[in-house]
Amino acid sequence: MAMTPEDLKNARAAARAEYAAALDRLRQAYVSLSAIDQAAQNGNVRYCEFIRTFFSPPRAEERKYFTHPDFAPDPLHDWADEINVRREELLRALGA
Repeated sequence: MAMTPEDLKNARAAARAEYAAALDRLRQAYVSLSAIDQAAQNGNVRYCEFIRTFFSPPRAEERKYFTHPDFAPDPLHDWADEINVRREELLRALGA
């Protein structure tokens, strides 16, 4: 199948959208799971099993591997604030 430069441009635009969506899904899932794990580990929550979780959100030197100069200059910005907000929401909901 022959491809034109316009086809390539369209394919790049589609890949860009797919990449952006995948990064957003990764961020949402990471923030959610990390916040849930942290809430479960809180001493005021009676979660009756040992929880293993992430060491820390991706640091700048780790985020660089997901960087794309045109589409994602800092794709995995520091998620710590988002995790903290979500964890506190969960703890309030649990009455902890």
